Amino acid sequence: MLLYCDHALCYRDTELSQTIVTTVKIQDWLYTTMADLPEPTLEGLLAEVGIPSSLLDQRCSNDHLTSISLFLDWRRVAPHLGLDKTDIEEIESKTTEPEKRLETLKKWTMKKSYLAKFKVLVDVLLKVGCAADAERVCRLLQPQVSPAAHVEEHNSGRGSGEMSHPEAAAEYAGGSGVKLGDIAKVKFLLSAKKVLQLKPLHKLCYNQLGTTKVKIMENLLAFSGFCFKASSKEYQKKKADLTEYKKSELRPFLEVLALPLSGSKEEQVESILQFLLCPVDLGKPIPKALKTKPKRMSSDQAGGKPKKSKLSNEENGERANS
Repeated sequence: MLLYCDHALCYRDTELSQTIVTTVKIQDWLYTTMADLPEPTLEGLLAEVGIPSSLLDQRCSNDHLTSISLFLDWRRVAPHLGLDKTDIEEIESKTTEPEKRLETLKKWTMKKSYLAKFKVLVDVLLKVGCAADAERVCRLLQPQVSPAAHVEEHNSGRGSGEMSHPEAAAEYAGGSGVKLGDIAKVKFLLSAKKVLQLKPLHKLCYNQLGTTKVKIMENLLAFSGFCFKASSKEYQKKKADLTEYKKSELRPFLEVLALPLSGSKEEQVESILQFLLCPVDLGKPIPKALKTKPKRMSSDQAGGKPKKSKLSNEENGERANS
């Protein structure tokens, strides 16, 4: 700091010297402040999320692994989860980032078996400096709001679009748009997807991943829009969650909802949320399957006569000589 200050005083321009000195002082203050900040601890994290430490002693289920694979920084945590160079090379061979994250978690659970618990994963995330991801993992253990309880608390006076508790509503009240099952092309595209590909969309709509494909499809086809407005806090939360995806990871949402694939990441996020806020049937046609023309059969083949094979001149000559 003194070096920069002495150097700054060498300038003839007094204003420039003062600017440099002020900048150095601000940097010095920031470094001091950051150094004084306490490192996040597991106890503090549990207190903030509001869950008991005993919940971290359970093993990660497949649904939990799928949910964690949506945000895990696998390159930072893989070496600390006991994965070797060969494992990491196999993970790198996967095509997309979500597949790489999920493969990392699967290899970890296969290697560590009953030791693959939430506490181990959270400790590793804190160790490598991924405190935000550690908090997200802990929040997966909070009591989940079921799809049936995805209803805005109407006339509550809050107007924030908060979700009601499970006991506050018996079923999904529905939005103001068209059901996804009544939009022909969307229904067709949903039915063509695997369950793993539908879970992120189900979580976006209902705040949880869902279980079987039958139940996920049933819920998605019945979805007719969010039960909150674009000006609500809930909408902003959805936008923040969706913004964490990379642009390439937004493509499956756009494809299955038959939305344009062009535009910036921000435009794509807004396009997805605006459609799910109030789904509309734009009358887009279902893609027709390619039909292959059957080969025409010769008259000999139609009559059941075997087709004679054509021999080359050399083969005919060899047979004649024999």
